[in-house]
Amino acid sequence: MKGIMGIRIEPISKNMVAIDITCGCGRNGLKNENTGEVGFHHSILVGDRRTSASPAFICRCGQRFNVVSQGDHFHVNSVSG
Repeated sequence: MKGIMGIRIEPISKNMVAIDITCGCGRNGLKNENTGEVGFHHSILVGDRRTSASPAFICRCGQRFNVVSQGDHFHVNSVSG
């Protein structure tokens, strides 16, 4: 089964949150495509200071997730892997 099983969001500061995405396969240790880091919690900038590059996370099963900042909120999208 692909897709998103769950998302955990923890505020870190006014402009940053930690996000933990659980893949539909049950894994939540995802690889950050931009940095190569593999982990459970990933920091995401929100608000006016957000980066132009949208973080992408990849599960070992091949499922990919994009996180897109929209200023005061963000979207987590599951992209077919």
